[in-house]
Amino acid sequence: MAIAARYKGYRYPIEVIGHAVWLYHRFALSLRDVEELMLARGVVVSYETIRSWCAKGTVTLSEADTATNHISHVRHT
Repeated sequence: MAIAARYKGYRYPIEVIGHAVWLYHRFALSLRDVEELMLARGVVVSYETIRSWCAKGTVTLSEADTATNHISHVRHT
């Protein structure tokens, strides 16, 4: 399934969703911290919305990296 098709009907673009989920998982931030960081970027989104994105598994970390042009440094042991 294409990534864009999976996000049809969402209010926010895939880049916004991906960045919020990436911040939450990559830096182990609280949902309210992610909400504040997104607000600083000019995106008004509630912590409950971010929680639902993370809980539903709408974005895998690899998709979040692709959507936000971040490279996550994962150590394989």
